[in-house]
Formats: sequence, structure tokens, C-alpha cells
Amino acid sequence: MSLTPSTDSAEYVIIKTEGRVKFEKMVLMSQKLYSSEIFKNKSDRSKKRKLVVRLQNLFNVCKLTNDELFADAVIKSGWKDFKQFLQETNTMKLESDKDQKKLYKMLNNQKNIDWEFIKGPEINENVLKELVDLTSKLMKNHYDKSAYLGPWDSDKMGKEISDKDSECIIIRNNKNNELIGYICFRIQLTEIEQIDEVQYLECYVYELMIDEKYQRKGYGEFLMKICEFIADKKQCDYVELTVFTSNIAAIKFYRKQLKYDFDKNELDEYKNDYRILTKI
Repeated sequence: MSLTPSTDSAEYVIIKTEGRVKFEKMVLMSQKLYSSEIFKNKSDRSKKRKLVVRLQNLFNVCKLTNDELFADAVIKSGWKDFKQFLQETNTMKLESDKDQKKLYKMLNNQKNIDWEFIKGPEINENVLKELVDLTSKLMKNHYDKSAYLGPWDSDKMGKEISDKDSECIIIRNNKNNELIGYICFRIQLTEIEQIDEVQYLECYVYELMIDEKYQRKGYGEFLMKICEFIADKKQCDYVELTVFTSNIAAIKFYRKQLKYDFDKNELDEYKNDYRILTKI
């Protein structure tokens, strides 16, 4: 079987030793690029993200060939391991190093999980299917009963999660790699038409899904607290989300446990179908 990296990586030097792929050059370049101060414009940030994707593709080749040289290459370039490299380069960047370190600390606070912070368009097809399937299992009945948001549409949900502005945190059981759940949110400018035409910076939580097997174990609150921390450090005016009126357990969770309020601008005509909750 041929194990050839994607053509995207051809511009980088790859040294092959005894049929295995050696990554020192790639990792050192990526580490240098990531640590530099050049990411001030959109073009340079895009180059960094492409580099991370290429490294992940090569790492998948490495796993197939059981290449032990890769771990040494990553460590030599200053990373604990490749997992740390991916986590830290993919995680949303905050303004201060202090806040960034606190974000990593929060993400690593749950010792029994593996987490992945990833932008919507970079979610691969298999993982996207996992997320959509979990959402369908938990929410399809609510969507099918909804007059305004239904019926359930898997393709539409997939597009929502993988939108170019979506940020996702995916968590898994670190013993068996089983999907625990995910949160999908966007930080975006919006207008409250009923009040004025001023633009507000909102953090909108599109999805928070925890598999029934892992519910009531603190994972939902864990993901929401991280989202709220990011929203605060990004200077969002508020966090907002939508919950089906029929989903009584979710409404109680957000209102009693996380202290969200019903949005004062929600329209009465929709309240029998879904509710909008906000936290300022």
C-alpha cells in the first residue's frame, strides 16, 4: 500500500528514512511560524492553518506506519507531543498570554476527556457525521414538532456546524475515544432591530450536545463555561442561544444552573415553539 502525503505538503522538505516519514523540518517550520509575531493579517493566519492541516495529514500517515520518529521530532521543536501541538495551534487565540493560558487550563481541567478545538470548515467528513448523528438522536423529535424551525434536516445541520464562522469544541472519552459531546458557537456582529440599528458583538451558541450516556456529569456546564470565558475575553456584549419550548430539561439547565434569562426582545408569536435565552 502506498502511503504518500497529500500534494499540499510537497513544497515542504520531507526526509524519508527506511520507508518512514521524518517530520523534523515540517514541525520546526510550523513551530517557528506559530511562535512568531507575523500573524497580523488574514493571509498569514491562513498560511498557519494550512500548515497545521498538512501536519495533521502527515501525522495520519505516521500512525499507519507506526513511525516513532515523529514524536522525537515534535519534542525537539519544543512541544510535549503532537496532540499538544494541534490543540494549541487550533484553539481560538485570545488577546493576552495570561487569558490564553487560562483557556488551556480550563480545557484541560477535565482529566477523563480528550478535547479538540476546531473551526467548522476543518471538521472532516467522518467527525461531522458523528456530530450530526448525535444532534439527530437528541433533537430530531423537537425539530419535527417545530412549526418554525422544523422539520429535522441532517444536511442543514451539517452546514450549520461546518460554517466558515463556526467554532467547535469536541470532547471524547479518553479511554475509548467515544464521543461525549460538542459545542458549536460563533462570535458575530448583529443588530437588535426592535430597539435600534446599533451593532452588537454576540456569542451565539448554535449547538450544545451531550450524549445521554454522559449527561448530568458536568460536561455541558464545562463547555458552556469555556464558551462564556471566550465571549468575555473577546468583549462580546452577550451570549445568546435558542431552546425548544418543549425541551424543559434544557431550559431548566440554562436558567437555574447557568443563570440565563429569557431574552426581553423575543417575540410572543414564537414562544410556544422556541425560547431565546441570553446572558450579559
